[in-house]
Amino acid sequence: MSVLEAMGAWVQSTGAGTLGTDLFLARMPDRPDACLTLYEYDGGQPIEVLGTTGIAVNRVRMQFSGRSERDDYPTVRDLMLDLRGSISSMVGTVVAGEYILRARPMGYLNQLGYDDENRWRVTFNVEVLYDPNYVAPATAGFGLQPFGVTSFGG
Repeated sequence: MSVLEAMGAWVQSTGAGTLGTDLFLARMPDRPDACLTLYEYDGGQPIEVLGTTGIAVNRVRMQFSGRSERDDYPTVRDLMLDLRGSISSMVGTVVAGEYILRARPMGYLNQLGYDDENRWRVTFNVEVLYDPNYVAPATAGFGLQPFGVTSFGG
């Protein structure tokens, strides 16, 4: 899964939208009026390490783009402010198989005005740092006790 898809899954988990219904990735359709779309773009040079790992941390930037119902700026603004605030809590989080080291807003909201149908457009940008080499740990059968050990000494 890509980090774009993972962030889409995260947005869906917040209740801000449903993928394919009013939450979209990489393209905003004409309908529905009120919707949210995530776009990904270059976030700069990755962090590399020596050895066979190569890229240790990828940097991707994303734009969250919201559109309102006709003439309803407050609703889309409030949704975008809520998402922007929630993103700041993404530190060391696994989302849909992607390990997000940090996600942070890159500024405040951008009000883009309204389109030909008087639907307001509001965006904000986010930087996402994630580990492209993350593999979920294999813990099946161990539960919270490593190797089945329930007590050490004493």
